[in-house]
Amino acid sequence: MRALKLLFFLSIASAVLPTTPSRAQIGEVDVDGLTLHALSQRETRLVWTPVPPKVCEYKVVYDVFRSSSKGFQPSDSNRIASGITVPYYTAHEPNVRAWFYRVRAVPVPVHCVPSIPGEPVNFKSGKITTYPLDLGNHYNVMVGDVPDICTAASTSELACGLLQDFHAVIAAQDEHEYLIGCPSRDFDTHNWTCVDLGSGSFDVIVHSRALAIKGDKFSKIEPGTGKEIEVLHPEFSILSILK
Repeated sequence: MRALKLLFFLSIASAVLPTTPSRAQIGEVDVDGLTLHALSQRETRLVWTPVPPKVCEYKVVYDVFRSSSKGFQPSDSNRIASGITVPYYTAHEPNVRAWFYRVRAVPVPVHCVPSIPGEPVNFKSGKITTYPLDLGNHYNVMVGDVPDICTAASTSELACGLLQDFHAVIAAQDEHEYLIGCPSRDFDTHNWTCVDLGSGSFDVIVHSRALAIKGDKFSKIEPGTGKEIEVLHPEFSILSILK
C-alpha cells in the first residue's frame, strides 16, 4: 500500500497559469505546483503555488477535490474543502487507499478601500491619531514589492493571502490616512515589537516605510517581579496610503 501511495503522488494533474492572469483568464482553474506529503497513512499535506490576486478586483481562494479515480472531473460530490485562503491543506482520508487530488483557484470579487501603495509616503515624525479597522473591509496592501489584498478580520486584525497576517490600525496625520501594521505573530507572542495601539493619539518617529511609537506607554516588564526592564518603541510598517 505504501508503494501504491508513492506512485499516486506522481500522478497529480496541474495547470500552468499565466504570470499575471486577469480575472477572465483565471476563471476556475487547477493550480500549478501541486505537491503531496504523506503525514500518515490517512493524512496528506497538499501544497501548491499561490495564484496572485488582482488588486481591488478579486482575491483568490481554493477548492480541493478528491477521488479514487485518476483523471476525475471536479464536482460538488467530490469536493472536500472550499474557500481556503492559504496555499496548503491537510486532507484527512476516509480510508487507506490511493487517492487523487485536484486543487482549483477560484476568483472572488472584492472592492477595496481606495489605497495608493506606490505613492511616496508623506508621514512625518510627530503625532498621529489612530482608528480601528472597518470589519470586513478589503485593503490593498504593499510590503516591499509584494502586493496583496487583506481583509479586516476584526477591528485590529488583517487576514492576508500571499503576505503574512497583520495587527493593524488606521493612522491619520495632516488630513491623510494610512494603514499601518505589524506581523500578527509578533503580537501573538508578546515580544513587544507589535502592540495594540487602540484608538487615540501617539507620538511617532518615521523612517522610510515604517514608524516607531515614542513615549513611555510601552514597557517591557519582568514577569516575576512586575518591575519595568526598559521602555520600548514598537515598530509598525506603513502598509498603504488610504487618502
